[in-house]
Amino acid sequence: MRKLKYAIVDASLMEPHSFSPAEMAGIMWQDRQIASYVAPGFLVAVVAKQSAVFGLTRMWEAHMEGIGWEVGMFPSFEGAENWIRTRMKEQFQLELL
Repeated sequence: MRKLKYAIVDASLMEPHSFSPAEMAGIMWQDRQIASYVAPGFLVAVVAKQSAVFGLTRMWEAHMEGIGWEVGMFPSFEGAENWIRTRMKEQFQLELL
């Protein structure tokens, strides 16, 4: 998994949901475990169309501060792909097709 440098999370069809503190802690624990396996500077592009879902992803991003991931939030999949392509070239000197 060390070769894994990015992920695009498509939450465009996600319904707004309220997470309990225990659920949020579980998500953060899982993400910290993933972070121990992926490349430093891992890129995460989140596609969120609904403002409530966008807000949830911002909360998640704030809780994950210090994990070493660079997170971008986008209203479209195309925007997320473009950001990933640009950041992969800038950060890892890799050109995605």
